[in-house]
Amino acid sequence: ARIAATLEANWFTTPMDLARLSVEEARAMAVPMKLVDEFKRALDGARGFAASGASATTTTTEKNDEGETALDLGLEPLVSETAATTMKTMVSSGRMALKMRTGLSAESTRVTSRPVGLPNYRIPLEECGSDLKKQFKALRKFLTVRRLGPQECILAGVTAEKYEDVLRGALGWLCAEKNMKPSKVTLLDLFPSIDAESANGAFEYVTWLNDERQTSANYELLVTRSCIAAVKFLYGNLSKAQPGEGEAKPYHDLPVMKELRRMAKDAKARSAKAPSVSDERLKWLEWDEYLTLVQRLKSECTAKNCLGQSRSASAVAWSVQKYLIFGILSCVPDRQRTLRELRVGKTLFKEGDKWVIRHKETDYKTGKDYGVRPPLVIAPHLYPTLETFIETHRKELNPNHDFLFTRKNGEQFDGQGIYRLFTTTAMRLTGKRTNPHLIRDMVVTHLRGTDASERQLEALAIYMGHSLQMQKSTYDRRSVEQKVAPAVDLLDSLNAKMRL
Repeated sequence: ARIAATLEANWFTTPMDLARLSVEEARAMAVPMKLVDEFKRALDGARGFAASGASATTTTTEKNDEGETALDLGLEPLVSETAATTMKTMVSSGRMALKMRTGLSAESTRVTSRPVGLPNYRIPLEECGSDLKKQFKALRKFLTVRRLGPQECILAGVTAEKYEDVLRGALGWLCAEKNMKPSKVTLLDLFPSIDAESANGAFEYVTWLNDERQTSANYELLVTRSCIAAVKFLYGNLSKAQPGEGEAKPYHDLPVMKELRRMAKDAKARSAKAPSVSDERLKWLEWDEYLTLVQRLKSECTAKNCLGQSRSASAVAWSVQKYLIFGILSCVPDRQRTLRELRVGKTLFKEGDKWVIRHKETDYKTGKDYGVRPPLVIAPHLYPTLETFIETHRKELNPNHDFLFTRKNGEQFDGQGIYRLFTTTAMRLTGKRTNPHLIRDMVVTHLRGTDASERQLEALAIYMGHSLQMQKSTYDRRSVEQKVAPAVDLLDSLNAKMRL
């Protein structure tokens, strides 16, 4: 059953597909070659009548997890291994090489040990009552629009949406816990007053998440921050505190706020020391492996498939877009939000002979701390492809918006869309479930293991929009042994000189 599922996940679904299964592909998918040989012997016997020269062909329109058909991928119905080897040299002639397939799928590869198949407890947006919908609309405005009174920096719209999503989860848990109707519940049921006891619901919720869902301390921190935002919205007008007077933080005179901030502080401390909840080995690529992945995607941007047949304009455009997404991250290792929100003339500019990304403080996560960012320069080798995509390829995807990158249905990419595109593509080409945010960790880990100076590393931290301390504590994934290796070498060198 496992072998059958693996073959099906890699588009070997018909007898003709099995006939073209090569030794390398079988080995990559962990399919025993004895079994493959038996398949092929059976197929040869079944079509012996065609041995005189009749050929069998088949066409498939089934789509893989990137929404591509076999024809888009340039996969021929039936070829010999010799022909396949020849086709791998066709890129230089404008043909696509056979796409590499590792035999693994992003959906079937788990990187955590969390329970699976658990019911969704979050209240769907369409099931929220009219009062709750009004609260969420007002909450989003409260968080994203400047206002008078004790306040902090406004948040980006995507952050406000994330807080709303988390709060719908907390309210869904509350409904199940207290047998309440989702259409009747509001934020006031979660936080009924400004008293310290009003934080009990949030505390019980994160405890349930830890016990039943095995969530990480990082997610607990997100939950408490979402709850803090809700309390500011509900009771901020009752606070008499002013920023800069007495305690530094606004709303400090609300007892419920003190309790929630204690919870957030505790979660943040634990998240700094907690081990990763996922198996990094299933996601991690060395930097040279990632650059090789980018080059493989570039080789797929051909107008013809491996048979020399013309690919559709939309298929070529999709390949070019994938190459640009991965390529831009290789020279601008930023959060995926940067990719999703690229717009020519708004965040993406051509200045002289350079293409740069410019962010105001509201355009990136740490903008309230660092303000306007320095321009993020896209590597020159991407310019021809980028300009061709803007002028020609993008319109073939029929976007209904002005963002640079688009989904196949013409909609703007959301966080899950970019994430899925990234993980499925990386899995197909490398066998690793690499995600877009991990690119920041990969480049920092690589550079901190080289002879890069502290000055260069500090410049990199500023360029990436975080502090040098965060670069060391969060993005540097080297093991302790790797970090102390230079000290060991230094002591060995010193002792060697003394022995002389």
